[in-house]
Amino acid sequence: MENLHAYRLLMNSYLSCPYDLVRSKESLQCAKKISLQNFINNVINGFFSKSCKEHHVLALLKMVDTYRRDLKRSVFDSTMEYTIALATITDHFLQITCDYIEEGNHTYVEHDKGLIINQYNEDQYSVKKLLTEVDEELSLLYAKEVCVELQKSFRCLPDVIELIDMMNGERHLYFPSKDGSDQSDFIYYSRPLVEKEINRICS
Repeated sequence: MENLHAYRLLMNSYLSCPYDLVRSKESLQCAKKISLQNFINNVINGFFSKSCKEHHVLALLKMVDTYRRDLKRSVFDSTMEYTIALATITDHFLQITCDYIEEGNHTYVEHDKGLIINQYNEDQYSVKKLLTEVDEELSLLYAKEVCVELQKSFRCLPDVIELIDMMNGERHLYFPSKDGSDQSDFIYYSRPLVEKEINRICS
């Protein structure tokens, strides 16, 4: 039971910030991604916690201004790098927010995971996640874990999972197979990492 609880905490943490689990050898680079991801999550959670009437660009910019103060400047190589990263992410925030306002869809955020859910009806929904950086391996593993977790909540798979790289604006689309046959790889690849972290948490 203790391990199951630790697993749930770990998976929520992974969906919120995957870089915290898949640590690279470049610890400072990893710390930078984690700090930026926490900033992105806070802005998104803060924005979508507002009423629909307050979903406008000015509200977003206020969120950016509020949470940028929590960014750890020590993980950046220079003030210029910090400024460029903040400006780049803010620019992509504005593009995404403008798209959302124009679409006017029924959208909400799972706050503990930072997943943006757009639900059309009981059986159809899409998922969007804003990530600091996305590479091909992370994209595949992350999307599969989103499927595993959300199927428990919705009892059906999302139509599409969109992962947005906030540093370059690229969008990675993942279309889950309805029979779930493409999700088993996540367990295989992630199990050693998961077990290692669970043992650390429970020790």
